[in-house]
Amino acid sequence: MMKISTIRNLLLTLAVNVIFFASTQLHAQEVSRSDTALNGAISTFVQNVLTDDTAEFNQFVKAMMIAMTFIGIAWYVIGWALNKYDVGTLVVYFISCFVIWAFYANYNEALSDLWGWSDSIGLGIQEQATGTDDKLFVVNKLMETIGRFFLDDISILDGLLAITGMLFFTLITLILKVVVFIASQWSIWGYAFCKIIGLVFLPLVLWPVTRSVFTNWFQMFMGFWFFNLFIKVGLTLYYIYFSAIFGVVDGPVSFNPVADHIAIMRINLHMLVGIMFLISLGALSGMMAQGFGGAVSGASRGMANTGKGAAKVITQLIAKI
Repeated sequence: MMKISTIRNLLLTLAVNVIFFASTQLHAQEVSRSDTALNGAISTFVQNVLTDDTAEFNQFVKAMMIAMTFIGIAWYVIGWALNKYDVGTLVVYFISCFVIWAFYANYNEALSDLWGWSDSIGLGIQEQATGTDDKLFVVNKLMETIGRFFLDDISILDGLLAITGMLFFTLITLILKVVVFIASQWSIWGYAFCKIIGLVFLPLVLWPVTRSVFTNWFQMFMGFWFFNLFIKVGLTLYYIYFSAIFGVVDGPVSFNPVADHIAIMRINLHMLVGIMFLISLGALSGMMAQGFGGAVSGASRGMANTGKGAAKVITQLIAKI
């Protein structure tokens, strides 16, 4: 059995390698290639699932849709027979079935369009602040600016404060690069994950007993939707903040750890703010997405109440005739 210390050493080695890779290899072009490749691959996969009738996953999803539709119809018809539901509720359910099946038929396009709204809003805010809606602009500029800060070589005789400042500066710079890269990729991976497994959860909305499971999936999807929006706005805000603090950095900027230890400490604190701010956006996205559970339930209740009202009006009109 592998010892805890061995596992810890392996994880530490992995973390060091990731940070080293980030410091030397991560560029905005990598973000672009990753986004494009993953988006294209997931869209193709989902479309194949929806159109290839011979695929086992396609048959499974379609069977679930049919089965849950019949279970839902039986549930509401029996409830209507037992005076639990009225005619209006039945009408609303049948309309809901039609809408859900239409959504299923256009699942790939619908989720892509919904995700596109998040991109459009975030990039629109970025364009207002920076003059461009290029997805790579902010990440690229932050990477370039951070990479242009250097420290002069020092010896052990220069003092503990200078050495500590230099080590912390090196570490915080690498961590910020890693956080910027991971944050820019996290939402697209979450979107891809939710898009694939959503096909399994979509049929569950057809039966009231399992509808809450679908609601949980939708909350998770909206969490990544908000994170995609927030991270674009957050990176734009941090770029503006960074530029306001340090100005335009067009070339290498060198600091002496002894003479400039106050300036180095200031830079360290500002980069630490960026790390904490970008990490906190995940929690804020989750908080925002929680409201969509109530929104789905509220929409269901609203449709049911509308159906009841419509049935009542129709009954009154028929009685007058």
